[in-house]
Amino acid sequence: MKRDKLVPLPTLQTGHYRYYKGGTYFLHGIERDASTLEARVRYQRLGDYPKCEDFWSRPLTEWEEKTEWSDGVVRPKFCQMGPIDVSVFTICEEEDARFLSILDEKDAEAAPST
Repeated sequence: MKRDKLVPLPTLQTGHYRYYKGGTYFLHGIERDASTLEARVRYQRLGDYPKCEDFWSRPLTEWEEKTEWSDGVVRPKFCQMGPIDVSVFTICEEEDARFLSILDEKDAEAAPST
């Protein structure tokens, strides 16, 4: 694809996301790879993880890829947690259970009524 015919980047809401393997991340936005022109997600790990100040990026397609979570429900690898005002987020079993129950409620709301 030529640079003069770039497709606009998709949008994702910035904020806190939970990774299916655990961990909480802050999505800063979407950027374009200078070499490949691929859309990439820029994010940062939160919590007591070593080097939480590091920024990471991965292809948007990988960010949105669906996978099975620990409760057996298939969801995107990263699910938005909603507005949470924290600077450091420590992962624990109770928080994982609370978050999965929130996702279950969202899944139930999105399910077609019978």
